[in-house]
Amino acid sequence: MKESAETESSPSQQDAIRGVLLRGTPNNIGVKTHVDFLGTRERLAAVRFTSAANGWIASAKGKLYRTTDAGKTWKPVEIGNRTANYMVSLDFIGEKLGWAAFSRLPNDYTDPTKYQATILHTKDGGNTWLRQYEESRVAVNQVRFNDREGWATGVSYEQSQTHHLILHTTDFGEHWQNIASNFESAIGGRADRNFITDVATGSRGHATVLTVGGNMLETGDGGNGWRAISTIEDEPQVGFIKLGEMKDRNTRRV
Repeated sequence: MKESAETESSPSQQDAIRGVLLRGTPNNIGVKTHVDFLGTRERLAAVRFTSAANGWIASAKGKLYRTTDAGKTWKPVEIGNRTANYMVSLDFIGEKLGWAAFSRLPNDYTDPTKYQATILHTKDGGNTWLRQYEESRVAVNQVRFNDREGWATGVSYEQSQTHHLILHTTDFGEHWQNIASNFESAIGGRADRNFITDVATGSRGHATVLTVGGNMLETGDGGNGWRAISTIEDEPQVGFIKLGEMKDRNTRRV
C-alpha cells in the first residue's frame, strides 16, 4: 500500500518534500513503513505502482518521478507541454501505457471560463507524452484505465450551473465522450454539492463512482445506465474521496 502524507521539513532535511511516500507490506499496512524523501518541495498529487518494483509519483505542479527498485531511488521524468496548472491524477497499465490528468484552477473560482482540463498519454513508459484531451470550462479529478477502456471524472461548468463530468473511451483515450447526462438522471441532480470524487474500473463496460456525499453508483454497459448500489450515511462535515474495489467486485472500501 502506498499513500502520501504531509510533513514539516527540518534544518537537517532541507531537501525533503512536504509530502512523503509511506511504503509498507500487505501484512504491515500502517505498522511498519519506509519513508522516502525527494529533492523537491512540491506536494504529492498521485501515486501509481504497476508492480512491486515499478512505480510513479507526481507532484501537484506536474513533476513526475519513476522508480524501478521499489522506491529506493526516484528519477525525474520530463512530461512537457503542460497547459494546465495542477496534475490531479495518474494511471498506468503495464510499464508502457500511461495517462496524466491536469486541471487549471483559476484564482477567481466564480469564473467558469477560466477552468481547463487536459489529459496526456504516453506509449513508451513516460519518455514522450501527447495530448489526448483538452477542454475549457471543465475540471478533471480522476483518470482510470482497464486495458483499452478508460474513465475520467470531474465537473463541467455551463453558464451558472455545475454538472457532473464523466468521460469514457474505448480506444485507449484516442476519443473521449461525455456520458454524464444519464448519470445525473440516476443520481437526481447536478454536481453543485455532491460531485464525483473517484471512479473504479472493472470488466469491460463496468465502472463504479463515488460522490463526496457518499453515494456509490455503478454501470455495466459503458455508462448508458446507472444504478445506485449504496449510500453511506454521512457525518457532518465528512466527505468521501477515495473508492477501492476488491477483486470479487462485491467488496468496496472508501
